[in-house]
Amino acid sequence: MNEINLYKSTGKAGKAILFSFLFLIAGVWLLNSGSSLKWVGWGNLIVFGPSILINLFHLFDRRAQIVINEQGIFVRAMKQETLPWKYIKGTLPNPDYKNRALLLLTDTSYTPPLDKWYNNIKVTESWGGQTLSIPIEKIKVDEDNLKELIASMVEVNQTGKGNRQGIISQYNNTGRKKTHT
Repeated sequence: MNEINLYKSTGKAGKAILFSFLFLIAGVWLLNSGSSLKWVGWGNLIVFGPSILINLFHLFDRRAQIVINEQGIFVRAMKQETLPWKYIKGTLPNPDYKNRALLLLTDTSYTPPLDKWYNNIKVTESWGGQTLSIPIEKIKVDEDNLKELIASMVEVNQTGKGNRQGIISQYNNTGRKKTHT
């Protein structure tokens, strides 16, 4: 099956590991130097030691975070089945510029999963649907190209003209996406 897999950015995890390692070294230095700031050294060890382990997991996690195929969109962070194209009406501009997120406008007949991600779903009456926030801050992808792809896939669903497999193949062949860094 033809699909687009989007993975986590390894660069961000690498930077976080480097940052944590520097503070870990500073903490060890403070403990060994006989300084009166031993509590700062222990604080660095307690906070940044586990941080290195967590970021190592993020660095080597090679599971696809977002999978776009002919059936719909699968988002690993949402822990649910694939969101079918029949429920997706389009994308919306993100009003929060600090957090990179893809806002999908979904049909009101879509029943969201009732778990911790339920808070990311808000009913938007002015657009006639509800928005679903997909976090993409850790994924290396161009937001505009991703929105363009989703708009093309939704258009195929609404008009019945074109095929999704061709759109996915064209997106894969143009080299506009980055899967691994």
